[in-house]
Amino acid sequence: AAQIEALIALGADLAAAFRVPVETIDLTHLNRAGTLLRNVVRREGTVLLERRGGERVEFELRAMQSDDDERGFRRAVNDALFRRLMEAR
Repeated sequence: AAQIEALIALGADLAAAFRVPVETIDLTHLNRAGTLLRNVVRREGTVLLERRGGERVEFELRAMQSDDDERGFRRAVNDALFRRLMEAR
């Protein structure tokens, strides 16, 4: 609950600082986000804060690795389903 309240407060502060409606601010813990969101942020996002040097690069590498891992898993599942369908004919 405290983390959620902190995110809400941060969103309000950012909205005020950038003079935009608070509804236009969307915050999330990227390290807990799904692969799709992490990769969209990696490709299209703008770094506003990096707590320590190299943190952005580490995030991008983790996002790409996770995407590769999931792509391989999805391919294996699709191949298995395709084989099953072909065997059922």
